[in-house]
Formats: sequence, C-alpha cells, structure tokens
Amino acid sequence: MNERPPGSAPGSAPGSPPGSSPGNPPSSPAGMISGGPTTSGGGAGAGGGLTQAVERLERFDGPREAFLQHLLQLQCGMVGALGGAMLKPGEENQVGVLACIPPADQKKTPPMWLSQAAQQLGAGPWPEQMRVVDITAPAATQNPRNPHLFLLILPVPQLAKARAVTVLVIPAAHAGAVRVFAQQIELSFHLINSFEMRRTLHQRKRDLDGLKTIVEVQQAVGEPRHFQASAMALCNELTTRYELERASVGVLRGRHIKLVAMSQTEHINRRMTLVQRIEAAMEESLDQDSELVYPSSEEAPVAVRMTQQLANEFGPSAVCSLPIRRGDAVEGVITLERPAERLFTLDELRQLRIMVDLITPRLVERFEQDRWFGARLADSTRRTLALAVGPQYTYVKLAAIALLGLLAFMIFVKGPDRVEAPFTIETITKQVVPAPYDGFIKHVNVEPGDRVAADQTVLATLDTQELEAKLAELRAQWATHRKEADIARQERKESQVQIADARAQQVRSQMDSVMLQLSQAQLVSPQAGIVIAGDLKSKLGAPVSRGDVLFEVAPPESLRAELHVPDRRIGDVRVGDQGELATASHPDQPIHFVVEQIFPVAEVIDDHNVFRVKVRLDASEPWVFPGVEGVAKVDVGRQPYGVLWTRDAWNWVRMQLWI
Repeated sequence: MNERPPGSAPGSAPGSPPGSSPGNPPSSPAGMISGGPTTSGGGAGAGGGLTQAVERLERFDGPREAFLQHLLQLQCGMVGALGGAMLKPGEENQVGVLACIPPADQKKTPPMWLSQAAQQLGAGPWPEQMRVVDITAPAATQNPRNPHLFLLILPVPQLAKARAVTVLVIPAAHAGAVRVFAQQIELSFHLINSFEMRRTLHQRKRDLDGLKTIVEVQQAVGEPRHFQASAMALCNELTTRYELERASVGVLRGRHIKLVAMSQTEHINRRMTLVQRIEAAMEESLDQDSELVYPSSEEAPVAVRMTQQLANEFGPSAVCSLPIRRGDAVEGVITLERPAERLFTLDELRQLRIMVDLITPRLVERFEQDRWFGARLADSTRRTLALAVGPQYTYVKLAAIALLGLLAFMIFVKGPDRVEAPFTIETITKQVVPAPYDGFIKHVNVEPGDRVAADQTVLATLDTQELEAKLAELRAQWATHRKEADIARQERKESQVQIADARAQQVRSQMDSVMLQLSQAQLVSPQAGIVIAGDLKSKLGAPVSRGDVLFEVAPPESLRAELHVPDRRIGDVRVGDQGELATASHPDQPIHFVVEQIFPVAEVIDDHNVFRVKVRLDASEPWVFPGVEGVAKVDVGRQPYGVLWTRDAWNWVRMQLWI
C-alpha cells in the first residue's frame, strides 16, 4: 500500500500543498505572491526551477539582506506558501523584519498574518523549536472544503551570531501537513552556513591582500637610505596601489606642517596654490589630532573646511588625511586624493591606518638621521637637560628615596615562604557500574557531579524492547512445548513427553535469563557518593556491550588532592607540612590540608618537571568533587621578602655559573 505525507490529498505529489493537484499551483482567496515563485505540485518544471534557485543561492555573493530575500522566496516556493518573513528579536518585545515576501511597505499596514506572527513572537520567549499556529478566519472554517491557514514558525540556525525565525503562511488541511513542509524548509537552512562561509572567506582574502599591500609598501619605503627618497617612494606606492590622483607627505616644523614629498613631483614650489591648500588640509588634521575624510557624514565630530576647499578647488576629489604619530605626538601628516566617484572604503582606511603606524618609525628615524649634526646634538642635549633639571627632577629624587626604602624592606622584613603548585582533586576508591547485557541506552538520569543514594538512585535505563519481544517469543515456545507434553501424556507416549518437557525446561531457562536481564535494565547506584564518570545524556540510543563501564561513583569521604610541585621547590616540602588550596570555582573558600606523601620520582606534566605530592583534606565541601582544579600553597617557613622575590632569578644565576 502506497503511503503519502499527512495532509496531502489523494493523487497529489509528495510535498505539494494540500488541495493542489499535480501541474496546478495552489489557490487561495488572496492569490499567489506577486512576483514570487510558484509551486507546481510535483511537475518537472517546478523541480528544475527550485534546483536552479538553490544553485544560484549557493553561488550568491551579494549583501546579506538580498540573500535572505532570495532564500525566503525559495522557501515560499518549496511549500507553496502565500507569504513569508524572516524576523529577528528587537528592543522592548518588538520584532524586526530581515526579509519579507511579498516585500513589506512601511507606509502601508502590514498583512494580518505578519501582525499575528509578530504578536506570537513578542508575547513570550523567543522560540527555540518549531511552532504551527492556525490563523484561519472563523468564517472560512464553516466550509470543510476550504483549507486552513497555518503560520509555520521555524528557528533559523545562527545567522552571523544573531537569532532569527522564518515565518510562512501555508494553506493546508491540518497541522500535520505543515509539519511535513517544515522538514523541507529545514533542508534549505544549509544555504545560510554556505553563504556565511563564503563571506568569511572573501573577507579573509581581502585582509590577506591588504596585508600583502602593506608589506610591499613597507618594503619599498625601507629600501632608500634617506628620508626624502623614502617619503617619495611612499607617495608613489600609495598613488599606484590605491589609484590616487595625488599623495603628499608633510612633516611638523615648529608649529606648522611643511610639505616635503608629493607623488610624481620632484621639486615642490611653496608658492603654488596647490601646495598651500595641501598644507592647510594637513594642519587641519594636525590641529584636531584626528583622521579627516571628505566627503564625510554630517554627524562626524570634526571640521573639514580646509579639506573641503582642497577637494573642490582641485577636484572634485575624495580626500583623506592621516596623522603620522610617534607615541602620542604627531610628527607629520599624509594626505591622499582620488576622484570623487571613488570614495575611500572602510577596508582601505583600515589598511592605511595600519600602514602608517608601521611606516612611521622608519620615516621618523630617517628624518632625524638626515638632519645636520648641530640640530641633532641640540635636540639630544635638550632632552637630557629636561630629564636632569626639568620638572621631572623632583620625581627622580623621590624615586631614589622610594628605591632605598624598598631595599630596606626587602632585606629586614620577613614574610611567609609558600610553595605554590597546581592541584587536582581525585578519589581514593570508586565503584564501577557496568552494562549488565548488550543493549541500547534508553534513559540517563544523572551526569558527572550529581550525588546519588545507595540502592535508590536509578542512574540509567537500558532499552528492553528486544528483551520483551524475546520473552514473549519464549513464552509462546514454552506454551507450545507444554501443550505437546500434555498431548503426548494423554496418548501415553512417554518418550515424547520427556522430549517436550525437556524442551519446555530449556525454554524456561532462557525465559529466566531474559527476565533476569529485564530486572537489570535499571542501573541502580550500588553506593552513595558522587558520579565522577558517565556523561551519557548525549548518547541516548547508543549501543553498549556487556561489561562496558557506564558510570563511576566515588564516596565523598574518599577525596584527596594531588599537588604537582615544581622540581626547584620540592626540596622545601616535607611530610606533615600544612597549607591551603583554593579551587577555581570557589577561590574565596580555601581548604586546609596536610601533606601525607611525596613521590620520589619526577614526572613531566605540561612540559614541566614536577613531583606528585598527596595531601589530606581537613574538610569536604559539597562543591568539591573529583576533577576540580586550582592552586595550592604549602607553608614551609618564613624568609625575607628580598629572598622570596629574587629566589628564582638567583637560583638561575647559580645554576649557570655553578656557584
């Protein structure tokens, strides 16, 4: 007997909307979406159209908004939806529209189904699972031949780390048919991951290309030995790579910017109006200590009057000025000009910022080296005198006094000497709970960290369907053999009676074995304690074999800590020393301990040579269980703070010099 999806009319193709026949689109009082795809039941043309639409989306490289619109159009065509929208959560229980079919008009009242969908989403928590809502008007339900209208609400997988849902209004006979359509829609969500991956790959390619450009420009600027040649190389490289009309470099001389290099220009005439306008735009960037871009938005908190004058007088052009900084001080400005129709993009501005930051040290160094000896000597002398007799001189004296006080403190004041080491809580004894027979996991009631009671807590339950079926079969066989024995007994055939009784006894033994396995289907904790192993909630339905360890339970009184003491400090630790440990989860609640055992053999853990030290905990907190990690400190005496702070460095020197 042929099966068909629930809600499909006899003779309709699987996946066709209820009430539609092969080769005919679904009809409704509202009609199909204007300009949207149509669904033709199971016709070859519809399948080919959907295939072509999927292929186009798999190659789509446009903006995300256009992609979502096309994807929503594809989903509507897949299930014959009368309309659809992709929505996201907004502020104050509002709902934002990412895409809509037919396209929404903000000046008009939204469709009734869209308002109902927004009401559904804004009334409670954002849905995590599929919803099917019947929105059929009461008047339409009086005619049983009219299909109902359902809202299908499906959560969309993460779209650029944002939550969203797809809402489709679908005509169908009942909700079961809509759930079948939901499976088809979920298959199309893989296109979102493919689209986001392509966007990421393209962005990475742009970043790599930009990094390559930065490295090449930096290399070209670094080859010349003099500042003037480096600045000219920078201007020419920027002009070529960013298709500029002009690139200019200016340096700070006193309080004003002086233009020192311009692309494709060997000699700069300061009387030229162009040079004066460029220097004015550079000083505008210098005065505001900010990057200036023209054209800029009206909300930008910067003044670009001189930059605008340069762009309009020698353009129209797009202008960008970038300060050359060394530390917090501006040493110069780079101004770039290109045709007005090619504005500076955010990616280009980001590349230029990185490039200027990388090139600035080399340019400033070359600029200072090219200055004559007297200027360099005067500048160096000025900086030295400023440190010696300037306002900083008082602080230098205060620093010297503070240093002497610190030395006295380090020599005469003693502090606690503690050996610090990471630790891990472990258990001394543990009870293993194995699988009693081959089967499948049906229910899991606990997870690691849960506390269980002895002979009361059910850890997990194994599936018993196969055993129950086998038991029913064995019971039938046992009844058959018993009946054969009764018939043979009535006919006084002792040999057949014995054979039948033996077979019945054999089947009875098998029944007892199966019943024993059924009684073991619930895995009960054999002792009270903490579950330390057995994270099986993600493996429901997984097969297990007899003897497989499913859970491990440790009594709370069997917990202890194992310290990993570095080999350079193990000589200071003795059995009986006391200390405290703090776990990562509760660092404000230290636990006192006593050293019980020191293993004499070193081990390599995390590329460090350490010794294992066992300690006994004086208290057992409810949040302490096997696997908890933290830091322990063992008290080994008192030493001057100078010894405590310089011990590692002094020991390293002694090892290197053998002293």
